[in-house]
Amino acid sequence: MTKLIDLKSRVTGNNLMVAMGPLVAQSLAWGYFLSIKRESADSVLIIVVVFVGATSIYFTTRIALLKHGIAWHLAISLLNTFVLLIVYFSILYWSYGTKENFNVTLSRIDAIYFSLGTLSTAGTGSIIAGSQLARGLVSIQMLLDFLFVAATVTIAIARLGEKGTK
Repeated sequence: MTKLIDLKSRVTGNNLMVAMGPLVAQSLAWGYFLSIKRESADSVLIIVVVFVGATSIYFTTRIALLKHGIAWHLAISLLNTFVLLIVYFSILYWSYGTKENFNVTLSRIDAIYFSLGTLSTAGTGSIIAGSQLARGLVSIQMLLDFLFVAATVTIAIARLGEKGTK
């Protein structure tokens, strides 16, 4: 009986971690994105915000992968990662989104639009990364987006394989 109660409390704690981790990371990232001024965008603070998000992605994904039977953990983890990729690159694009780096000065909506266009590989057509810095950011996003899609497909195939062997 004691082992059952201990197992139940660990599962409840993991559920709370899976639910709260992404919520905290999303709140910090979107709050930062909506509150900063381009002139005061501090690269150290950007790194801290991205670190918090990366930590959230790591722990929620780790917990989700350990919970083989609970699909919603994995769905929350993947959705969290997808949205954090969008917001973090939106922060970067907006922070460096001047005429020096792009063909237009980016608004917050432009930054989200550009980030989504890059993530979806559809592009934007109307916003062009002109400097080496901007092209480097776009290249990093494309690499991380590719890794995200590859990991998602790998997990999906593994889950389907598990169901097929049962």
